Amino acid sequence: MGGEGSIHTMINTLKNNRQLLNRRKGFFDQKRSQKELKGLYSKKLKTPEKPLSDKERKEIRSRLRNEIKRQNRLRVVLLFSVLIVVTVIGYLAFSLLAFQSESNTTVKHHKSEVKIYDESINKGLSSLNRKKPFIAIGHFNNALEVRPNDELAIDKLILSYQMLCEQHEKSCQKAAIIIDSLNKEKM
Repeated sequence: MGGEGSIHTMINTLKNNRQLLNRRKGFFDQKRSQKELKGLYSKKLKTPEKPLSDKERKEIRSRLRNEIKRQNRLRVVLLFSVLIVVTVIGYLAFSLLAFQSESNTTVKHHKSEVKIYDESINKGLSSLNRKKPFIAIGHFNNALEVRPNDELAIDKLILSYQMLCEQHEKSCQKAAIIIDSLNKEKM
């Protein structure tokens, strides 16, 4: 039959472990009673154990109370100082993040406005080149929404209305109104 070697090895291992446990040395001798230990320690200290007087007890109590009060005060001071530090750090971090996010959104908004303006002008110019003034008018109006008093967009818008008026005889009054309003602003 197989398996005899492994069973034999297991039995030897358990015996060895049992022998190791018996040789274990601990700091506390479990075989001695409380009386024997008390006698052993009093011999080593060479001071007989005597009861405390009332005055000594009160003195020890007062020292303990004072020590506990001191520790409690220290805990309260540490707690408040930690809370203050955490609050200040949190406030500074929040304000820094809010400032950065605000500046980032402002920069992104400005970049998006510039991008929209440039795209509108380019699309409007390409529409004018293809002789499609109605589409160009929409693009130049979009550019004017981003930058209301931009001369390039206004000039190209007038040119688009003029071209629309010449090609289809539409929106001639609108072109005249825009030209009149610009003339009034310049005067």
